[in-house]
Amino acid sequence: MIKKLLLILTGYYVLIFVSACTCNCEPTENFNAIVSEINTSMLIYSFQADTSFNFTPIETDSMKYDSYGINLNFIGTIVKAEPSFSLVNTAYACKCYIDDDYFFHDSVSSVTITTINDFDEQHLSGEDVTGYFVYVDNDYTNNKVRKNTVAYFYSNQPSHSYYPGYYFPLYLNARPTLNPNIQFDIKVRFKNGNEQQTRTKSVYLY
Repeated sequence: MIKKLLLILTGYYVLIFVSACTCNCEPTENFNAIVSEINTSMLIYSFQADTSFNFTPIETDSMKYDSYGINLNFIGTIVKAEPSFSLVNTAYACKCYIDDDYFFHDSVSSVTITTINDFDEQHLSGEDVTGYFVYVDNDYTNNKVRKNTVAYFYSNQPSHSYYPGYYFPLYLNARPTLNPNIQFDIKVRFKNGNEQQTRTKSVYLY
């Protein structure tokens, strides 16, 4: 029994030693990244027919109705993880990286965008307009622009794709007909129960 215990302890400390030597740095405690805040910044989109597009950050009070977009930014906080006993515990992983290299340990379960002002006859103040926003990317195989739903984008992203400083660009694929001044509340829910909310800046679309 004593020999078996000594063998286990020997293997345990060898594992720690090898782990530290592999990346040539000191063992450290385990930390996780969580989303502690979200905010938005404005984008201006431009399209070249249906074949390509680009967007640029901008600060303005007005823009053309077919160029409005937003960046949904994830702000992260590094927190100490609860310790747990394991011979291969990540508490002994090497910290050979900076804080920005941490990934969130959860993924988005839903994004809801509601309009502050009356948008059109079907979407008055306080109603859900998430369906009017799209995630745009390039289909290089077919040489055309793709406009995917908001849900399609976050549903196809693995949890490790999200990290402190991550951003999520969205394009408004509709024109307001009741009020040219637009503003939105955005709520993001994560699968771990975390929920964050923010409000966009008011902008006049012409």
